[in-house]
Amino acid sequence: MAKKIREKVNDIKIRKKGLLSRMKSMPLTSRFSIVIVICMGIFVFILSGILFKNMKDDVIKEGYNYMKYEQNATEGVIDQSISSIYMSVRIFETDDTFIQLLLSVAKGEKIATEELLDIYQGDVKTLTRISANNPLIYCVRAYGVNDNITEMMSVLYKNQRMKKLPWGKDADPTGWHLDYKDSVFSGLTEQEDVSLISYVGHLDAVGYGYVGYIESAMKMEDIFPAFYSAEKDTDWAFYMDEDKKIVHGTNWPGNADEIVSLISENKKISLEKSIILMKVDNRMLMVFSLPNASMKGTYIGVHDITKAVNNVKITRNIFIVIIMGVIALLWVMIDRLLVRRMLRDFYEILGTIRYVRNKGDLSIRVEEREEEGSEMGELAHQFNRMLDRIEELMKENINREVLIKNAGIKALQNQINAHFIYNVLESIKMLAEIDEEYVISDSITSLGKMLRYSMKWTSGNVTLNEEMEYINNYVALMNLRNDFKVILSTSIPEELLLQQIPKMSLQPVVENSILHGIAPRGEDATIYIKVREEDKFGKRSVKIEISDNGVGMTDEELMKLMQKILGETETNDKGHGIGLKNVEDRIQLSFGKEYGMSIMSEKGKYTKVSFELPYIMGGNSSEKNINSRR
Repeated sequence: MAKKIREKVNDIKIRKKGLLSRMKSMPLTSRFSIVIVICMGIFVFILSGILFKNMKDDVIKEGYNYMKYEQNATEGVIDQSISSIYMSVRIFETDDTFIQLLLSVAKGEKIATEELLDIYQGDVKTLTRISANNPLIYCVRAYGVNDNITEMMSVLYKNQRMKKLPWGKDADPTGWHLDYKDSVFSGLTEQEDVSLISYVGHLDAVGYGYVGYIESAMKMEDIFPAFYSAEKDTDWAFYMDEDKKIVHGTNWPGNADEIVSLISENKKISLEKSIILMKVDNRMLMVFSLPNASMKGTYIGVHDITKAVNNVKITRNIFIVIIMGVIALLWVMIDRLLVRRMLRDFYEILGTIRYVRNKGDLSIRVEEREEEGSEMGELAHQFNRMLDRIEELMKENINREVLIKNAGIKALQNQINAHFIYNVLESIKMLAEIDEEYVISDSITSLGKMLRYSMKWTSGNVTLNEEMEYINNYVALMNLRNDFKVILSTSIPEELLLQQIPKMSLQPVVENSILHGIAPRGEDATIYIKVREEDKFGKRSVKIEISDNGVGMTDEELMKLMQKILGETETNDKGHGIGLKNVEDRIQLSFGKEYGMSIMSEKGKYTKVSFELPYIMGGNSSEKNINSRR
């Protein structure tokens, strides 16, 4: 599954790249037109999306209001029907004469004919009249506990009559019974096909217990009219008892079983009075529920709003097709009439650029139209000025080439002069050695090496070993010049001698140590150079420390010096610290702002200058240094 998803994502990326590639190859007019049309399309589609969403919401809201009305109306009909049934049952339960008659039957007592006629003429006719006057009641019947009873039509019947009804053979037939036929007089009634709902209860005699049963029934279509309405395609209903048994009428869709199954699984429907929106098999259904504690079940009404919602979708699709057609027409109009006219000057400039590129003719110029506020006019003007400038630069380039050639000749002359100086110094050295003036000979040797090192051209850094050789020669010459002696003490691991450092970066520090630290004392002194590897910011780095036991500096002097080095105060060519600032700038240009120097000093005791450099071994080009730092 994951592999398929990745393949699909890669396919989308490839298509996206292909689309972007095709767009890049399109003319600018087409791209402008596409962008304009896309922006218009996005706006229209967002607007239509909001519009049709509101239309869909209105359909759902209308369906909800309709179901709210149906729910309240149905609840009123059910409550009225149940009240009528309970009222008719109550009339029989409170008729003492009728109850006494049933009690005598239950006890097996003989009842005189005159007494039966009195009861029939009085109580039975009264009960019959009361039942008949209630239009909702289909019938109210009392059944004895046995067959030892004289039946009185429409009111009092033997127990065997009750057993002809579907629920009559139950061990306890009391309670509500739905959707059954009247089979008390099989074949003798015209309403055997009428579906009934009834409540069956006990008729109790005080001190004895129940002496009969009372059945109050009404037609299903009177209490549940939606079961039999004609609009079964959009509106239908059913009743679900506590055992989830379904009762329905003739208004029952053919595909309702699966829908009813899903509805019955919703706990909210069976527990509380509610109206919910359900989506079943791409059908949008508005469902209301009416739980009834008396009947121990739930009445459920269903209103199908699928057609109304689909009509909104069809309208939306038609709208989208029309809008796409309008957008296509606008694309043609914008591309042909608007964008091309707007970019006419641009294409004229582009044609001039291509002519210059292909022909190399810099004398051609774009016609400058004096149109106020025209960016294309400004572009044409700037392009012409650029061509003018290119012609000027080409002339300057020719002159520069002449100067470079002259400079090359002078450089060769200077090189010849440098070699002349080296040869002269070598001759002086040989004369000094002949006269056994070895101090002079060694001094000339050191001076020659220094000249060669300082005049040697390099585009990058040098190794620490090369720089230290220069420092040794420099100290040797300074010892020859001064009355005191400077001792150079080094502690450099052999593997760090190839560390890359900016050329002539140690000499200014050593020079400062001699001139400003040791010379004022006029005594022999030592300069210590210590190099070690460290870990800085999780990277390998190299620290170089140069310290002397000279006169040192006060805190105020040290602060002023650091301000000069960091560029916080101005320096001049004669000022103390310009050499150190130059070294600091070169280190940061070569290796980054996180590297550089720091100074520690104490008056009358010492001065220590420290360098923090990245660990870079071998080579001397700036390109290698950059790659190493990465």
